[in-house]
Amino acid sequence: MNALLKLTGGSAYQPSELEALIMGESTTDENAFDMMATRLHIAPGGTGNFVSPDGAISLRKIDGIVAVSQKARAYWPGKALGKPPICASANGLNGTFNFASEDSQMQEATRQGVVHPAIKLMDTAGSAPETYDCASCPLAQWGSSRGKGQACKSLRRLIIVLDGMAMPIVLTLPPTSVAAWDAYCSSLRQKRSEYFAVRTTFGLERQSTPNGEPYSIVKLESGVSLKIDEVKAVIEVRRQFEDWVRSKAINAEDYTDAAPVEVKVTGNNENEEEVAIPF
Repeated sequence: MNALLKLTGGSAYQPSELEALIMGESTTDENAFDMMATRLHIAPGGTGNFVSPDGAISLRKIDGIVAVSQKARAYWPGKALGKPPICASANGLNGTFNFASEDSQMQEATRQGVVHPAIKLMDTAGSAPETYDCASCPLAQWGSSRGKGQACKSLRRLIIVLDGMAMPIVLTLPPTSVAAWDAYCSSLRQKRSEYFAVRTTFGLERQSTPNGEPYSIVKLESGVSLKIDEVKAVIEVRRQFEDWVRSKAINAEDYTDAAPVEVKVTGNNENEEEVAIPF
């Protein structure tokens, strides 16, 4: 049985004759179209909803199995939110600078206290490489943003299997929720489990900035542990999607729930973050 079907329908699930016919034929139709993943993010303004970019989906909670968790990074200079990042890393290791960014973004990037190395090289040498090491990039260092934060935002992209859906969804957690997710995963590992071996419920907790402006951070609860056949099915899903999530470009919708003013979110040392204003 298809691994996703086993997870979303239950190990005892048997597809109907019609479903089996459709699924069997779809395996011969791989070049018909590019399958678009359903993407969700935390709605801004502390509304307490997970929403899709087009607003067609709005959920108060998400209950499913996180098959893949991937660190990612993206840099939006200054007030340039709402546009694709000027530099991004889908694998959290190597960032790709977007030389085709709008002129307004490039100009904004040159006015920042810490300037992207690609811009410096273009100014001094007339050319610059496309890729950069995230760990050594000055924009990933603490203090590169206003206050003590990182100018390049640390994100988590999650592939989640939901009951009743044929394909997993992609949920991107913004910097304000990274510490909560990392702490949750760490707690499970301390118990000799993993995030992909349990069901997880995602809720949202309303927070306020010092100025009283609302935003939301993720609240996580672990549910039942998966049985061995379910874990085997999750591992199949991981093999299917782990490379995909590391190569999928980060876009404007991946960072929409920044707090309205800089808010320090304290987790472990590497997850402290100050979140810039989403103008």
